[in-house]
Amino acid sequence: MKAIRPWPLVAFAFVAGILGWIANALAANAGFPSVRFPWSALVTMGVMCAVSLGFGFAVWRSRTGRARQPIDPLVAARTLVLGQACAHAGALIAGWHTGVLAGLGRSLGEGGSDSVNACVSVIVGGLIMIGVGIAVEFFCRIPPEEGDPSEPQAQ
Repeated sequence: MKAIRPWPLVAFAFVAGILGWIANALAANAGFPSVRFPWSALVTMGVMCAVSLGFGFAVWRSRTGRARQPIDPLVAARTLVLGQACAHAGALIAGWHTGVLAGLGRSLGEGGSDSVNACVSVIVGGLIMIGVGIAVEFFCRIPPEEGDPSEPQAQ
């Protein structure tokens, strides 16, 4: 499985930002409130980060020999996928809410708007999800084996 690269995450966030800005503009023109996550979404995002980190630490302990028994390779692979999903979801969520925040430009000067504060909080939560996903992927990384042709040989 390939490691997470930053540019696809940036591209996902950028596209989601444009879509969030368009959706917010359409909602505002139709008289609807901004299209953002509620404050309770932060709880869900926090739980996802905690679960991902918990499984990631279990894989890391098993990989470094600190666990009582080795972890099932299928569980480790699923943990890796969970970490990558966490990073991608964080990029999409942060990008969408950045676009919504850009659409709320008129409210930025007020500083106390509930929509602005919620968007900023969810953007920070999305960035934390990206960091957690990258960390979990690092925990699941297997060191190269001796004699691996893809690694340069010391002479």
